[in-house]
Amino acid sequence: MRLETPALSWNVETTVPFSWRAWSKNRMWLPRGRSARKRLSPQAQGARDELQLRLQERMRQAGVRVEPGVPIWVLIRVGRPDMRGDPVNCVDLVCDAVQAATGVDDRWTKLLGLDWEVSSEGGWLEVCVGQAISSVSVPIVEGVVELRAVMSAVAAEFGVPEEALTGRGQLQRLARARHAGMWLARECCEATLEEIGRMFHRDFSTVHYALERVRSAMKHDAGYRSRMEGLRARLLGGGGR
Repeated sequence: MRLETPALSWNVETTVPFSWRAWSKNRMWLPRGRSARKRLSPQAQGARDELQLRLQERMRQAGVRVEPGVPIWVLIRVGRPDMRGDPVNCVDLVCDAVQAATGVDDRWTKLLGLDWEVSSEGGWLEVCVGQAISSVSVPIVEGVVELRAVMSAVAAEFGVPEEALTGRGQLQRLARARHAGMWLARECCEATLEEIGRMFHRDFSTVHYALERVRSAMKHDAGYRSRMEGLRARLLGGGGR
């Protein structure tokens, strides 16, 4: 099994045992007590964690560098011992494992294919994972800056982890850093609002809102304006666009 399309920057594959007791999100148990909540069964948790660890080991061996905000493609092949089962819940659990292994939110996961067959060899699950070649990283030529450089500079300036800029945290300090990163990406990079949104795991409207917030803050806060202009100048090598 190989991923050939779309163009990928890397891909890895692994195989784990398959059984319906483990590979279905429908398999849940309800702890007793007043604080009872639905959770994955121990078997499903174990299967998901095993796939995550195996993928991470393959990625480590291959020297993979995962790009945030760039789609992850998944190809799944399942050999079932019989005709029972629903593929949807199995795919859902596989995508959970892929998200945990790559660190890329599963909103960016794309299913390249699912081979759902009955096998006389027993139950097995083969997963191939790859990442598309980034369309938002551009070379530093004629004053153009890579989006990756923007994210690194913003994380250092605002004292937040770089991976948090693409996460879902809504703390004020983190949101301000994320908004600043989107503005700098617009100012310093040859990237559209959609491309910036993909990099930060946000949609077009969120990027537009962030740009308006930053522009308004710069208009009314001289200190903030100086800080942002200084960041832009450093990213552009001391010059403007």
